[in-house]
Amino acid sequence: MNAITTQKQPVAATCSCCAKLLLCLKTALNETEDGVAICYQILKSYNRYDRAPEILLFIILQILDAYDEKEAWMHTYEKALANNIQPRMTLREHYAKLKAERH
Repeated sequence: MNAITTQKQPVAATCSCCAKLLLCLKTALNETEDGVAICYQILKSYNRYDRAPEILLFIILQILDAYDEKEAWMHTYEKALANNIQPRMTLREHYAKLKAERH
């Protein structure tokens, strides 16, 4: 481990927490879509998730689910599909459940 690696890890962890908190706050302010975009950019820019967009999607959808933001959850999921992100099985199953509840 070099000095740069050692110093960068706490910054990445802090940025991850800040991104999640920001999304929570934006959701509470009914600015969910803006919060999702900002959270995604922060996570992508500052930590190890930048090469795994599916992990970013999972984190963001967990937060939206915790706030019972079903429409935002589905919109974010569908947008990810349109961008060729392959969600994990649990997300696909949750999407199918939400879609069935909608109709």
